[in-house]
Amino acid sequence: MSDWKQRIEQKRNEELRKAREEDLKGRINEKARREKERRREEEKLKAEYAKRLAKLQARFRCHICGKPSSKPSEKQESTGRLVQHHEFYSGPKEYEKITVEDWSSPGDLIKCDNCKKWTCAEHIHWGICKKCAERL
Repeated sequence: MSDWKQRIEQKRNEELRKAREEDLKGRINEKARREKERRREEEKLKAEYAKRLAKLQARFRCHICGKPSSKPSEKQESTGRLVQHHEFYSGPKEYEKITVEDWSSPGDLIKCDNCKKWTCAEHIHWGICKKCAERL
């Protein structure tokens, strides 16, 4: 191959190598940016959860010992998508359900059947709190 053709080949190969390097750098930067964004979103969700938990704890406490609720209750919600059964299934339609947090009630406190106050597991037995049991 003549000298001028070889220089063209070298120049082209150098440009291709630089383009590949730039593409690789771009992919690495994009991956790092996405990871940083994911961490930022995760931190935001954690902060929001902590704020909501603080509100829940301020609102719901055991009326005997004052222990705050440590988690929200959970409830089942429909996704709106039908559950797929085999083609000969003739039962009622079923919808997929997911478990979601219900921030309107505590997950680890129980309402007393008599006084209807929130009570922790240590101070309730068979649905009756310690204070109501002392009055029986």
